[in-house]
Amino acid sequence: MQTGTPLLALLLLGSCGQTSLVFSPPGQSPPSTPLTPTLYVQAGASGGDGSQERPFGSIAQAVRNARPGDVIWVAAGTYRESIRIDKPLALLGEPGATIKGSDIWTGWVREGNYWTRAYNPGFNRIIRGVCRPGSNGRCQYPDQVFIDGEPLFQQTSLSAVGPGDFYVGNGKIYLGSDPTNRTVEVTTRYRWIEGINKVGDVRIRGFIFRHAGVDAQHGGIFDGGGPRWIIEDNDVAYAHGAGIETNGDGAQVLRNRIHHNGQLGLAGDVGRGMVIRGNKIYRNNTEDFDTDWEAGGSKWTLVKDFLVEDNESYENRGSGFWCDIHCDGVVFRNNRVYNNWKAGIQYEVSRNCTIENNKAWGNGFGFPLWGWGAGILVQNSSHCLVRNNVVAWNADGISVIQQDRPDHDATEVNGVRVEGNTVAVKAIGVLDYALGWLTDTASRSLYTNGTNSGDNNRFYRESTLSAQNITYRVNFAWEGEISDITRFRATPGGGSGSQEINRTDLEAILRNAGMPLRPERENPL
Repeated sequence: MQTGTPLLALLLLGSCGQTSLVFSPPGQSPPSTPLTPTLYVQAGASGGDGSQERPFGSIAQAVRNARPGDVIWVAAGTYRESIRIDKPLALLGEPGATIKGSDIWTGWVREGNYWTRAYNPGFNRIIRGVCRPGSNGRCQYPDQVFIDGEPLFQQTSLSAVGPGDFYVGNGKIYLGSDPTNRTVEVTTRYRWIEGINKVGDVRIRGFIFRHAGVDAQHGGIFDGGGPRWIIEDNDVAYAHGAGIETNGDGAQVLRNRIHHNGQLGLAGDVGRGMVIRGNKIYRNNTEDFDTDWEAGGSKWTLVKDFLVEDNESYENRGSGFWCDIHCDGVVFRNNRVYNNWKAGIQYEVSRNCTIENNKAWGNGFGFPLWGWGAGILVQNSSHCLVRNNVVAWNADGISVIQQDRPDHDATEVNGVRVEGNTVAVKAIGVLDYALGWLTDTASRSLYTNGTNSGDNNRFYRESTLSAQNITYRVNFAWEGEISDITRFRATPGGGSGSQEINRTDLEAILRNAGMPLRPERENPL
């Protein structure tokens, strides 16, 4: 077993001289529970028995030989395997321990302008998902190729292939770049880790995960619906679908970096009591899935008693956080959500939410129409409290939207309160809302049921001058558009305690929140 400097920085010696491991990425607090290894793994080892002196050569071998409750320590190195876990245990990775769903391929043959090899991916190429209108349709194909660690762009016709591209067809992969004297990795495995038989009490810590051919709406790491998984301090990238999928009660996803996944960073449904805390979730939806269907930083459905706090979600092609379809008892707290293609935080066709103390900026410019580009969006949901958030420089500030949704029952907006928020907006058109209560239904129940309200919010609204010398003013909405804050304060959605603030007061609030004092760019996209 290697014991280089990176490992020594993580070792704590217990009273009996045993080695315990505590992992913590730079600038983050360590987990509270040190773990003592019982089995050891070293890439390339052979003939071992899992002891520290004679480690196993693969993680899967260690899992097969582990007893319930064992702790498996994995040395730095690359492990090209897919691991199925059927018993409670912990997998701990030394810094540099990397699990890849790809293999290195050589033997490429020149054919005209391309380099080719026969292709059998090793997993079912399930065609699933809805691609963004106007895309080339690649989101439906989970194939992946990397040269020297960089992803190639998948074309869906051979004639479109050029340098930096690849194509799958005729039983071959076609490369548009010369692979000579370069490392070519082709994804051949569906998942990195999967729980089976709903096994619970599994911990996954400290790994780099790369390259998984998992299809849309599924995760490269999947708890299999088993309870109390802890997935922490990992770096998770380049799954075709989602990076991490949790469906089990009590799952915890803590302090991971989750990025450059094809559809979503995080996904899950059904589970109760899950916690998503301290993660960085960024630049997901690389495969151009339709953001109205399902794509972006994260999406969960049917979860209950669910906590999302102290995360950063940014630069995702879709919403930053999205809970949709019968979510119940969800709290979004102390998150930083910025520069996402659609809404920063979106709560849809659900009930009982608290969205508080979040910082949201630069979101929504991928679809900035009629309130959809909000920093915070409550959509067809009931009994939600949106309070004490700072929401600045989004396409819209805070939107509460009610639609006719024949695909779902109980979608009337009622019991929604918007209180104590600071909202700063800069007009880019006549229909940009600082706080908009909006409906496209024949029913006026959003305004007449007597349960929806806003109050004690602070607004900064900055006008712009158009080419026609017409000054556009950011609007409010309550039973129609309202530009004058005095009129808005007279409505239940505005509240008598709401007020406009000046630039000096706004900058003090933004500076204290660690947010940009002005829009970071005129065109955020």
